[in-house]
Amino acid sequence: MRERADVEAFCAPLDLEEPGLTEVSAWRPRPDDVPSQQTWEWEEYGGMGFVRR
Repeated sequence: MRERADVEAFCAPLDLEEPGLTEVSAWRPRPDDVPSQQTWEWEEYGGMGFVRR
């Protein structure tokens, strides 16, 4: 498990697309498709990015 700052550092070499690094359950094209996270015991972060050249 990693803290948000650790994940941000891992993603530092990438150009992240919107919405950037975010909590996974909040990153959906249509938020009504799947319910948001119900508990905050842990958070999962994700994003999509491209390698800088």
